[in-house]
Amino acid sequence: AELGVRYERPLGARASVETYLLQQLGRHTTTDDFISDPLTAAITGDDVSDQFTLHKKTSESIARTVVKYAAAKSLSLEAGVEGDYNWLRGVTTFVENGAAVALPAANVTVDELRGEAFVTAVWRARPNVTVEAGLRGEASHIASSGQVVSARSLYFAKPRILVGWSPDGADQLRLRIEREIGQLNFDDFTAQTAGINTGTVHAGNPTLDPEQDWVLEAAWDHRFWGGGDVTATLRHYKYSQIEDRIGERDPVSGVVFDAPGDIGAGTKDEAAFTLTLPTDKLMLAHGQLTGQAVFRRSRVIDPTTGMPRAISGLHGSDWEAHYSQGIPALKATWGFDVLGQWGRTFYRFNEIDTTKLKTYLSLFAEYKPRADLTFKIELLNATARGVEAYRQVYTGPRDTDGLAFVDLRDLDVGRFVRLSMVKSFG
Repeated sequence: AELGVRYERPLGARASVETYLLQQLGRHTTTDDFISDPLTAAITGDDVSDQFTLHKKTSESIARTVVKYAAAKSLSLEAGVEGDYNWLRGVTTFVENGAAVALPAANVTVDELRGEAFVTAVWRARPNVTVEAGLRGEASHIASSGQVVSARSLYFAKPRILVGWSPDGADQLRLRIEREIGQLNFDDFTAQTAGINTGTVHAGNPTLDPEQDWVLEAAWDHRFWGGGDVTATLRHYKYSQIEDRIGERDPVSGVVFDAPGDIGAGTKDEAAFTLTLPTDKLMLAHGQLTGQAVFRRSRVIDPTTGMPRAISGLHGSDWEAHYSQGIPALKATWGFDVLGQWGRTFYRFNEIDTTKLKTYLSLFAEYKPRADLTFKIELLNATARGVEAYRQVYTGPRDTDGLAFVDLRDLDVGRFVRLSMVKSFG
């Protein structure tokens, strides 16, 4: 459930105020059961019965007020405050072969009270130079009760400066330096299942701190051909705190589970590109190609092995391309969408999990005989994109124990054809 209210009002000729209120409520239940196939169990001698259940309730309340003031033609100011109150209650049970298994942070209640004040100034120093400077101050108090009892207060200052320069009408250069503080994901505070059929249950960690970094960014934007645009952006992140994966020991059973955790400093580099290309000058009238790509490289010290590796869950690259071309004589449009393959790896204390999602292609053709009537045919997932999951599971911690087995799953998904008709009335 979600309810939001936004109110805006001018304060004279130069100023205005905006107030925003939001309330979200959530309730979610996850159940995951697994029973070994009898024939397989008879052959392998591995007869397993698992049951995982998670009941979760969440709430988020946000109140924000922003005042904007045009101090001069070349200077505008903005100031505001925001307050957030979030809570989560999670109850988790895990039963293996009929016996209950204790999980860290299986039954917890976590609440966060956070406040932020900020001020931003945008100054047009020259007709082709813009400077934006801002400062945010954030304070929060996070407490948990139940299986994990803890409380802590956090304070952060988040300065930001952005400089833009347009040497001519077609180009713009931007530089940004900013301190960023990530938002905590309350789902990380309670136990989760990654699929009982893989034998993997992840513990929760209510003592997480948010990710913290400084980012330095340089971007170049170039406009051409009346509607074309290309942007290249380089970013360097220097983390003082990264959230990744750790081994968390249950205080009752002594069993170690995979869990989210803070693992210290690291770096990440990104190169991002976007393109909007009208194709009229390429002898493809009424067409347009758009696309974007991001390439990433990261480095952090693995808390289990003490060796450098990439940040868990980070995509090495993402890319996509979209093309559409109108054929006015036929009252038709055709085109395609391509989503590139990506992969990510999670480095857990006792296993390494890699997932690859393969390339996706869809084709479409649209016919519009009248302004109020449209027919469309689509070939979805023309490449039959599937998912490949590769698990390297160790007998214990990766730094001391050997490889127990490798689990490779290649899931195929078929192609689909969709026909649609849209009629407008009125």
